[in-house]
Amino acid sequence: MPIISFLRVRKDRDASEFHDWLLARIKAIFENEAARPRYCVLSLDEPVPSGLSLPPAMRLDASNSVPWPPYDAAILHTDNWSAAFPTGLDEWADLEHTYRVTRKIIKDDGNVVDGMPSTGIKYLRGLIFHKDLPESAIRRSWARHAPLAVDVHEGASRYVQWWVEEHLSANAPKIGGIAELHFATASALAERFFDSPRGMKEIAHDLGHFVAGGPPRLFARDYVFGSYTD
Repeated sequence: MPIISFLRVRKDRDASEFHDWLLARIKAIFENEAARPRYCVLSLDEPVPSGLSLPPAMRLDASNSVPWPPYDAAILHTDNWSAAFPTGLDEWADLEHTYRVTRKIIKDDGNVVDGMPSTGIKYLRGLIFHKDLPESAIRRSWARHAPLAVDVHEGASRYVQWWVEEHLSANAPKIGGIAELHFATASALAERFFDSPRGMKEIAHDLGHFVAGGPPRLFARDYVFGSYTD
C-alpha cells in the first residue's frame, strides 16, 4: 500500500535548494540497484499559476484551511521503502505529515506524460471530512462528487481520489482523503480549472456537504522514478 509524505522546508533553509537536494538524493537511491524501491513520485512545489481563481470556500487562505504555511514537497512511495527513505531530511524539513493511502483513478486521458519531470502541474489537497458523517456516507458522497468534478474541472487530464487508510505521523492533520488533479499544461490549470462560473459554484456547494476543510493545497511538478502501478 502506498505511503505519501507532505514536507515543509525549515525557515532557515532555501526551498529551491531543498528541492535540488531532495531530487539528487532520490536519484542516488534509484541508482543503487540493491536498495532501489519499485517506485517513487516526487512532487516539488510550483507557484500558483497566474490567473487561477478559486471561490472563497476553496481559497488557499480560507478560514477552513489549517493555518500553517504551505507544503514544499510531497513524496509518494512504496510501503517497503523505509530503509531507503532519504536520510538527512530533518536538516531540511521541519514538518513531515505521512499517511498510508489507497488510490482510485477517476480519470486519466493519457495527456500527462510521466517522467523527470513529468508534463504539467499537479494539484494536491488533503481533505478533512465532516466529523458527524459516518465513513460510509463520506465514501458515498465523494464517489457521487466524482462525475461532477470530471465535468467541471474540464482542463484536468488526471483525477485521482486517495483514501487515507492510516495516519503515520502523530501531528499530521486528520485528513481522510487527498484529491489529486493533474493538468497537462499550466494554462489548462489556470484557464480551465472550472468550466464556468456556474460549475465553480456547483463544486463548492457539493464539497460543502462532506468536506470541512483541509491543509493548504500543493501545486507541484512531478518526478516519477521506477514503475508505479499500485
